[in-house]
Amino acid sequence: MSNLTDQPAILFAVGDIIINRERPEEMCEPTASFLKTADLRFFQCEAPMTDKGSVQLHGTGTRVDPRNLAGLTYAGFNIASMSGNHALDWGAEGMFDAQQRLQAAGMTTFGVGRDIQEARKPAIITVKGRRVAFLGYCSVHPVGYEADDGKPGLAPLRALTLYEPWDFQPGTPPRIRTFVNDRDVEAMREDIRAARAEADVVILSIHWGVHFVPVVIADYQRAAAHAAIDAGADLILGHHAHLLKGIEVYKGKVIFYSLGNWAIDVPMNAWPTKPGFKRKFNEQVEFYKRRSNPEYPLYPLEMPHCRETILVKAAIGNGGVQRVSFFPAVQNKRNQPILMDPGKPEGRQVADYLAEVSQQAELPVRFVVDGAEVVIDTNHT
Repeated sequence: MSNLTDQPAILFAVGDIIINRERPEEMCEPTASFLKTADLRFFQCEAPMTDKGSVQLHGTGTRVDPRNLAGLTYAGFNIASMSGNHALDWGAEGMFDAQQRLQAAGMTTFGVGRDIQEARKPAIITVKGRRVAFLGYCSVHPVGYEADDGKPGLAPLRALTLYEPWDFQPGTPPRIRTFVNDRDVEAMREDIRAARAEADVVILSIHWGVHFVPVVIADYQRAAAHAAIDAGADLILGHHAHLLKGIEVYKGKVIFYSLGNWAIDVPMNAWPTKPGFKRKFNEQVEFYKRRSNPEYPLYPLEMPHCRETILVKAAIGNGGVQRVSFFPAVQNKRNQPILMDPGKPEGRQVADYLAEVSQQAELPVRFVVDGAEVVIDTNHT
């Protein structure tokens, strides 16, 4: 590689983003200059930025005005997974309109396509002489959002849920077992092996898991993550849960089961106006209204740790991913992520919470604070 340098390429990665405010640039004002110091800046596109299409029967009607794209470009994001449970809330027309807008703004997108082959195609970016491949999957989408031969949609990584009775007493809650879809996990393995043949590093973005529930990591997530790393993946970035979940080191590779929300603008009074919420979730809206905090008008949901998040940093060198760390962050009352020093109480609280939920989920991980970063010890398993 003619332009290979001794300096590692730096990836910054965050979880779900929805920008929906009068001045979109405001969301990332405290972090934009720092974000731009990285070579690759990844985020999960939680809602399509489109004014096209028609609302789908099984979706929630989630989308935001395309003018909010200005907030993403201001922050310097340059790579996005679109494989998520809202990707087709406004149909294929809305999804492709949103994709074209992101691409026109200079962002590389992946995880969706006009057919299953395109949805599974990796996005490969060359930076500092190293080829980095990104693959995106979704496990939590409505039926029909998955791509297929000749059918547009997202790259699926589906799971089966079984409810297992374990006690003789009527009414005892069952054990919940989940199993990753054999066909989808084999397709994922093929994708990773093909990407490895073209790239130096393979990174997976997966929209999955049990949202709003602390600690819990479903069985299928561990099985899929381990299968991905066994097939050659170097790093897994999980999201969808809307709060942080545990971190695992498996065979020296790091699995983030949920990065939480980088920031999501969802004013509580906007929920009932969405067609899907009117149709399906009026009772839930009332429940969430009772748990809302008016001091946080753009994301008023009052749940433990829901405003804590992280900015992942991966250094990609000649031998692949050399070091993985994170910067703790907390969202303020303007729904702006603010980076926190892990040596001070608020930053330490985020790192301690991640250590605690990892331990509760029986995930082997060890953190080492190095200045503003919390480094993940990949030799500790």
